[in-house]
Amino acid sequence: MKTDRGEIVVIFRGALRENASLSDYGELSARMTDIVSGLPGFISKELVSSAEGGGALIVRFENETALEVWRTHPEHVAVMQRGRDDFYASYTMLVCKVIRESSFPAN
Repeated sequence: MKTDRGEIVVIFRGALRENASLSDYGELSARMTDIVSGLPGFISKELVSSAEGGGALIVRFENETALEVWRTHPEHVAVMQRGRDDFYASYTMLVCKVIRESSFPAN
């Protein structure tokens, strides 16, 4: 499959603080998944892990408008602040526009 869809992909990589509450983090993560997956324009969310223990969260949206709805959702805004205050030692986020997508095998 080859398409020129122009979707938006967000790639998030973060390092948790040593003292971060994993149970609170898990609960908030589950809540954010529930919210984002119900928003118009949401396509998918995938957690990719490496053998070294790192990983990345990849979230796809149909367009920039759908991403903006998510980025400014009131609960998400509050959780982003909590992430900076309580959970993450550091993070990197890339917001990318899909230029082309290819896959194999063809369906």
